[in-house]
Amino acid sequence: MTQKVKALEDWGQYPKDLVVGFYKMMVLERAVDDGILGLIKEGRTGSHHPGAGEEAPAAGVMATLRKDDYLYYHHRGVNSQVAKGLPLVDIFGDFLGTMAGSTRGFGAGIIHMIEPDIGILGQGGTLGSSFPLATGTGITVKYRKTDQVVVVFYGEGTSNRGTWQESINVCSAMKLPVIFICQNNNYAVSVDARKTCAKKDYIADRAEGFGVPAYYIEDGNNPLTIYETAKECVERARKGEGPSMIEVCTYRHHGHFMGDPGAYKNPEEAKEWMANDPIEKAFERLSKAGYLTEEEAKAIREEADKKVQEAIDEAAKAPQPTKERMFQGLFAE
Repeated sequence: MTQKVKALEDWGQYPKDLVVGFYKMMVLERAVDDGILGLIKEGRTGSHHPGAGEEAPAAGVMATLRKDDYLYYHHRGVNSQVAKGLPLVDIFGDFLGTMAGSTRGFGAGIIHMIEPDIGILGQGGTLGSSFPLATGTGITVKYRKTDQVVVVFYGEGTSNRGTWQESINVCSAMKLPVIFICQNNNYAVSVDARKTCAKKDYIADRAEGFGVPAYYIEDGNNPLTIYETAKECVERARKGEGPSMIEVCTYRHHGHFMGDPGAYKNPEEAKEWMANDPIEKAFERLSKAGYLTEEEAKAIREEADKKVQEAIDEAAKAPQPTKERMFQGLFAE
C-alpha cells in the first residue's frame, strides 16, 4: 500500500542551515532556468524544457545524496543538475555550445549533460530509456559491493512506458539500490495525465505489484517533505534492502518547451498551483520560523543572479569547438 506522506509545515523544528539551504538551492535553480530562457530570447541558444515551478524535488532529493551517488535526470533536468553540483559554467557552456560545457561543444538544442565525477550520468535519448540505464547502474553497485544509490527521475507520462515495469521488476528481484522519482506535473507534453493513466489517484500504487515500497507526496513543492521521504529511501537502499518509489505532485509554470503557450492547461488549476510557488512558500515557512528576513531573501536572490551572469559570461568567452571535436569519442573498426 502506498504511504501518503504528511506535509511538513513547521520548518522551525529543523536545523536552520538545512531548510535555508533548500531555499537557496531553489532560488539558484530558478535563476539558472531564467538565465537559459534569457539566452533563448536573445537568440543565443536553442530549445529548453523549463523547470520553473518544479524546483522542490531536485532540492529535496539531492540533499540526501553523496557526491558518488548516481543521478539520471529527466526532461526538466537542469534543476537536478544544479542541485547535484554541476558547475554553472558547464551548464551554460553546453547551452551556448562552447568548449566550457560539460559536453565540450556538443551542446545547444536539447541538452544532455554528463559529469561522472559527481555521479551525473545523463538521461536516455528516448523517454523511458533511463529506467534500464539506472537498473544497469544499480547492478554495477551491487557487484562492486559499494553502498552507492541510483536516483532516476521521470514524469507521469513516462511512467506508462514498458521499460518502467521491466526495470522496477529487476530492481526489486535483485534488491538493487535504485530510487524511482515520479515527478507528476499532470501533463505529458500537452496531454492531461488523468486521461492516459488507468490509475488516476496514486501512480505510485503500481510499485506495490513489484514488492516495492512507494510514497505519495501531494505537496511536491515542499522540499523538506521530499527530503525526509527520500532520506528514508536512501538509507534503505544503502542497507541493501532494494528499490523505492516516490511520486511527487508538482506543476510546471511554463509550457512543455520554450514557445509552448500551454493553452491546454486548466486555468483554475494553473492559478491554484502558481499560488503554491515552491520558492515563495519556502520563504513563508522560513519567515514564520524566524530563519529568514525579506532583506536576507533578497540578498540570496541577488547572489544567485550574480552567479548565473558570471557563469554565462565565462561560458561565452570559451572557444567554439573545432571540426576535429566532431570525431573525438567516436570509434569504428
